[in-house]
Amino acid sequence: MGFELGQTAVIVEIPEALPAVGRWRARFDTSAAVGVPPHVTVVFPFLALTAITAADRAELARLVAAEPRFTTTFGSLGEFPGLDAAPPVLYLEPSPADPYRRLTAAMWSSWPECPPYGGVYDEQVPHLTITQTAPPEQIAAARRALRRRGVAGRVVVGPGVRPGPPQDVTGRLTELAGAVLILVLVCR
Repeated sequence: MGFELGQTAVIVEIPEALPAVGRWRARFDTSAAVGVPPHVTVVFPFLALTAITAADRAELARLVAAEPRFTTTFGSLGEFPGLDAAPPVLYLEPSPADPYRRLTAAMWSSWPECPPYGGVYDEQVPHLTITQTAPPEQIAAARRALRRRGVAGRVVVGPGVRPGPPQDVTGRLTELAGAVLILVLVCR
């Protein structure tokens, strides 16, 4: 799926993954090319930027706050087949994946007009994309490098994700390359 002016997404930002995947994402992930940080997508596409209201932001905060704090480990690689002769997509698998699935289901329930990935896929597979446009030899190189590096790492996600006492979860709009806007779940 491509990006359009004024389009939004709801993602869980995973900055801790940048040292492991940044080099590959910078070259072979179209979202990284426009400034989207390493993340697990919750809902894309979401509401148009001009349609997001204060009530929508409050509902997002409520849904995220309802998800108990959890720890994610990215220790396995996965691959989606490419669509329409596109290369396969290499990704990191979050474990556990159920908290992301619950967030997606809750948001889809609140915004039925925003099915994940536009309703293209029957099953929602939480993932952190590493490559989307890499040729096969680069996918193989990324796999080898990430296995050598030991991609496993722990990331705490949920209310209070930032160091310090638990804080309220809110959303922030981030403009990326003047064209794409992402609603990122963050703690303030």
